[in-house]
This record gives sequence, C-alpha cells and structure tokens, in this order.
Amino acid sequence: MAEPTIALVDLTGSVSVFDSSYRTWVRFDGAENANALPCHECRLHSDGEIAMGAAFNNFTVSALSFRLVDSQVVLGRAAV
Repeated sequence: MAEPTIALVDLTGSVSVFDSSYRTWVRFDGAENANALPCHECRLHSDGEIAMGAAFNNFTVSALSFRLVDSQVVLGRAAV
C-alpha cells in the first residue's frame, strides 16, 4: 500500500485537509470520535490531531496536532 498523502490548504480564510489514501483520521479537541477521511476534504474548524496511515488506537500511527491561531494552522507533535 502507498503511504497516505495529505495536504493542508488555506481556502480563503479556512483550512482544510485532503487525503488521497483512505487512511487519514482527524480528531477534534473535545470530540468523542475520530473521523476517517474517505478520500475527501475535512475542514479544520477547531484544534485537534491528524493520524496518518492508521487509526489513533494503533500504537504505531504517525500523528500530529494542529491548532488554529488567527486563521493559520500551527502544527506540532501529537501525544497519541
């Protein structure tokens, strides 16, 4: 399988993540569940985390955190 390919794009003031692999997950702060991206766009409307290649419950997953600050995305290492 190919590695997941994601892109963060600023679309006129809003930030979205796009997935081309069906293996990227987004979890927003305060949400009970993570959302799998089935090869489409997810608008980042609050802070959270992105898991690349597997779900968050997989201990080998690569993950990063994101925060929205003044319509900009700040990325960091996620504590999965």
